[in-house]
Formats: sequence, C-alpha cells, structure tokens
Amino acid sequence: MITHDVTKINRDYQNLAPFFSLLLQQAIQECNDNGLPIDLFEGYRHPDRQNYLFEQGRSREGKIITKARAWHSWHQYGVAADVCFKHNGQWAWHKDDPWDKVHQVFHDFGFETLSWEKAHVQWIGDLTIAKARQISNDHGLIVLWSMIEGNSTKVQH
Repeated sequence: MITHDVTKINRDYQNLAPFFSLLLQQAIQECNDNGLPIDLFEGYRHPDRQNYLFEQGRSREGKIITKARAWHSWHQYGVAADVCFKHNGQWAWHKDDPWDKVHQVFHDFGFETLSWEKAHVQWIGDLTIAKARQISNDHGLIVLWSMIEGNSTKVQH
C-alpha cells in the first residue's frame, strides 16, 4: 500500500500540468525580476494532504488554512499553486507584502487569483471543479489538462 506523507509540501513543478508549470515558472521569474521575491510554496497536493489541511482548525488544532476538501481544490488537478514571498531565504506571510503587484504579474500571464487567498494562483479555463473531476475520472489528467489549456480564453506568453 502506498502512503503519502500528508505533512510534506510538494514543490515539484513536474507534478503540475506542463503548460501550467511553464507559465508558473515564467510568472515567478517575472516577479523576481521586478523586485517581488516570490517562489513556489506548494503546487500539486495529494487528496490525502488536502483533507489533512482541511481538518486544521476544524477537527485538528490550528488556524483554518483552506476552505476545500479533497477534489474540491484545483491543487489536486495540477493547475493551482501557492506562491509566497521569501525574505532573506525565509517564507514570509506578511499582510503588507505587495500582493497586488504579484497578482498583476500573474494576471498578465493569464492566471486567476483569489481575493481571499492571496498566495493562490490557478488556471482553470472555463471549467467548474465538478466538471474537472468528472473529466479526470473518466479520461485522466492529461485530457483534463488539454481541455483546460484549449478552453482558456486567456492569452499565453
């Protein structure tokens, strides 16, 4: 039986949709080139980890950090990531960091951002999470990724 360490953060770009991974790296580089020191904090998230994070602040001690259970987050589909500021090599979650500037760079690359979760960026085309789950279950992630990339109305770099 394969088990997943639900406490381990996944920063492997290869676990993301290829088009998403490439654009994510380009947007992060653009931010860094413009004095916005961000990096990939977490990309693909195994469903067990998603549920583990969802339990935090609910059935497990800690602050609530996600609204989504497994398969209700785009992280499980490889088209979402959390980016974070790094100051002096340390991850930083300062409210006064210039998230509006980071979001502008990501919007310029075609990403969606969330107002309530500043670190989260995603690329979902015109699909709902329910439709993504159905496509993924029926046809696999590669088909889903192709549909998301192909259905997107956003301009890619």
